[in-house]
Amino acid sequence: MKKNSLQEKLERYLKGDMSAKEMKKFEDSLMKDNEMLREIALEQELETVLGDADILDLKMKLDAIRYKESRNQMLSPIILSMKSNMKYIAAAASMGVLITAGVLTLTPRNYSSDKLFKMYYQPDKAVIVNRAGRGNVNIVEALMKFQKKDYDAASGMFEEILLNNPDNIALRFYNGISYIETEKYDEAIKSFNLILENKDNLYIEHAEWYLALCYLKKEDVDEARKQLLRIANEEDGFYKEDAQKILEKLDK
Repeated sequence: MKKNSLQEKLERYLKGDMSAKEMKKFEDSLMKDNEMLREIALEQELETVLGDADILDLKMKLDAIRYKESRNQMLSPIILSMKSNMKYIAAAASMGVLITAGVLTLTPRNYSSDKLFKMYYQPDKAVIVNRAGRGNVNIVEALMKFQKKDYDAASGMFEEILLNNPDNIALRFYNGISYIETEKYDEAIKSFNLILENKDNLYIEHAEWYLALCYLKKEDVDEARKQLLRIANEEDGFYKEDAQKILEKLDK
């Protein structure tokens, strides 16, 4: 794609001048074309063409796409912990310390909803903001709080910003994660449902997934199961396999 053509499409995309069909086609091309994605991310001349708020909004949209690509390479901290301690587990087992008849009788065979939440939940990461304009200082500060894991402060700032900018789907998503981290699961559910009601945005799949995890954490297994079934039945869904695995564990 030529540079001028790319800039023109980006401007129209960010200003909302594209039709729904054209917008979806452009977003799909971003997801499929890694070269195009890198070109956009590294194109410094865009900062002279677009406003600061538009640059930040673009970075948020690109982050959602990068998240989808990078998460396939991420391992759960639980898996990493198990691998790093395998030699100790093996040694304990060989000595008859880890596995005994008494332990086996006390070990639950079923997966609780809370245990499944802990197994599959990973907080999302906010975009790294390199520069701030006058119009988005509060957004940048809120995202920095989020990155520093000061979720309570971040959530308070997200809430204030969203009062005046309720259509900022990216901030609403990060606010939902902040609610989970501060154990405000009902508020998180509201945030993710609002994202789903918007329908046409890059955070739909992520919102569906975290919504299901919220229901698990609240031990609302029926709602969790409904949400997980929707995810599991999505063709080429990003969380399809994880949803299927949780459903299998819930049925044990």
